[in-house]
Amino acid sequence: MLGVDIGTTNVKVVLVEEATFSVLHQQTRPLGSLEHVETPGAAERSASQIFHAIEECVSSLEVENHQMMEDVKAIGVCGQMHGCILWNSKRGTLFNTSTGALCAENTECSNLFTWQDSRCNTSFISSLPKMPSGGNPPVSAGYGCATLAWLQRHNPETLSKYNRAGTIMDAVVGALCSGGKEAVVMSSQNATSWGYFNLSAMKWHTELLEDLFPLGLLPSVEDAPYLAGRLMSEWHRIPRGTKISVAMGDMQCSVFAAQPELTDAVLNMGSASQLVLIEPLRAEETPEKLPPLSLPHSVVRVPYFSGSHLFVAAALGGGDTIALFIKTLQSWLGELMGATPTLEFEEVYKKVMESAGERLETPLKMDPRVWGERHAPEVRGRVWNVGPDDLTLGDVGSAIVRGLVENLRDMISPHLLEYHQVERVLVSGKLVQSYSVFQEHIQRVFELPLVLKKDADAPLGAAMAAAQL
Repeated sequence: MLGVDIGTTNVKVVLVEEATFSVLHQQTRPLGSLEHVETPGAAERSASQIFHAIEECVSSLEVENHQMMEDVKAIGVCGQMHGCILWNSKRGTLFNTSTGALCAENTECSNLFTWQDSRCNTSFISSLPKMPSGGNPPVSAGYGCATLAWLQRHNPETLSKYNRAGTIMDAVVGALCSGGKEAVVMSSQNATSWGYFNLSAMKWHTELLEDLFPLGLLPSVEDAPYLAGRLMSEWHRIPRGTKISVAMGDMQCSVFAAQPELTDAVLNMGSASQLVLIEPLRAEETPEKLPPLSLPHSVVRVPYFSGSHLFVAAALGGGDTIALFIKTLQSWLGELMGATPTLEFEEVYKKVMESAGERLETPLKMDPRVWGERHAPEVRGRVWNVGPDDLTLGDVGSAIVRGLVENLRDMISPHLLEYHQVERVLVSGKLVQSYSVFQEHIQRVFELPLVLKKDADAPLGAAMAAAQL
């Protein structure tokens, strides 16, 4: 099995043993800087940059594992949800059959409008049609449907150049199956992340979208795992005709890789962070008629696999919040010393986390929601309970980490944790597993046993899901 995860800052590809789901080999490549765009709030990434990173990973796996690549039975692709990319299926191809590689240069293809894109400000979002009640997540900045609506309103000539739209993962799956020529099939996981998707009826709210942008751009939708197609040409020794799953969400795949029980909460922290509970299924429930739910505004109900669902508290803060603090420290040092700091980012990061681990009992309090939250975009971070001895590097680092964990607990709500009779917190993600300060604060905040899931990350989950095809 081959699993691909297109993250916010890097791409990771894993080779997985089919019988045991053990990760045999893996490759990771960082993604470079975002594109410079004049539009306020824009956060765009070049499609070529992403395709090249995937190619580098898969090519390296090919060099090291000829036979294993030839034995790959299925491919699963997951990644950053919410974002949007467009291309024209009638002008070129997203897969070069001559070189056997993904390529964005041979067709008319937009940048990826990432989930971090905030051009759809509060005023613009408030001008869009309101979603019906009944558990459907509200639309937010960075969501695919909101971005398409913004382009239609402010840059219609650009939108008119394209006839296909999807997440970046949909573009990759489409490229591998048909060069991006065929109509896009999107998973219900990614459709829900775009907004304006009726989860109970498994269809788009076209009555709300028909005046926002051309409805022909909307993909058809299926529950994952679903056979999106087969590999159109040999790809780094992976045989032509290999099964390819419909593209999936990185959050769902991370949870799937952890293989949680109904009484487990799953915490994942990457650039952002999520706390997830599996919705218990009842005998009378069917995918066609889902029960109305009363959930906190900070929790959304999203598709999982095979018609099941998750309750998710998805915070905008996580590793990016700590990275912002590190970059601020470096900036201060530069201003004080009048030169570029000699300390590397990773070196400062490690020192802050180590110091934070020595100040677990700090009285310093911090709300790290510097970017707000999707359910409360106006909220900003704050610091309080500051004493004369509480501003060491360790105090601040520890307060940030504890604040990130407390925010997840508050978003999911203690009531929901109690209702689900949660007994353990399963933790995935390199950040939490690398630094004990995260592990300590998670156990203290939730007052529950913590279980580290070392290899339970998104590309493994994508490969495991693809194995079900």
